Amino acid sequence: MADGQTPATSGLTDPNLKRQVEEYFEMVGDAAAKHIKEECDKECNPAGPDGFDGCYKWCIIDTAPTIGVPPPPSDW
Repeated sequence: MADGQTPATSGLTDPNLKRQVEEYFEMVGDAAAKHIKEECDKECNPAGPDGFDGCYKWCIIDTAPTIGVPPPPSDW
């Protein structure tokens, strides 16, 4: 990303989660981050009972292993 931001955090409202997602996506790299973002944008619109932040967080945790990248830290 030109401005140093990953595409991951556009809909997130919790600043801590936003930072964690940005750090996580930097760790897994652009290709994995793009794939996870596309999956989770689809899955979390509409967001459901956990809201967008909660849905996105669980979507990342569930999606990461399916593309062979490590899941995010367990303390999310």
